[in-house]
Amino acid sequence: EPCWAKLLGDHSSAELHKFSNRQETIRISSWSKILAFADHEAFAIYDSRTAISLNIALKQTSISERFFMPPSRNKIVAQASQILSHNREMINHGYQSYLNLLQAFVTAQCAKSVLDAEQTLFANAPRLAASFVENS
Repeated sequence: EPCWAKLLGDHSSAELHKFSNRQETIRISSWSKILAFADHEAFAIYDSRTAISLNIALKQTSISERFFMPPSRNKIVAQASQILSHNREMINHGYQSYLNLLQAFVTAQCAKSVLDAEQTLFANAPRLAASFVENS
């Protein structure tokens, strides 16, 4: 298991961005927490709850792409994820796309900050997942 804190170098913005660009989706829920802790204005936590919120929203549109879904211990989120995965939509968005979307929420004044956008997605995930499961 890597020591991500050591891989962040001097924790400068350049090092944090370099780190995030090198990562794939393996253990994204873990290493994104470290980035968000290091700089919550530029980075956000990416986990199953934030991903399910976005994927349910995307499912309601004509957009076929989806965000990578990390495994979830939350039963309703896991159930919603399983339903979405049966549809076999193309999953091609990861961390950088996620950050770009959160920043777009801020730019459009739908959120005060990247952290606010991430917290909104996270907080609404169980309710969205329950409704999605119920209506599927």
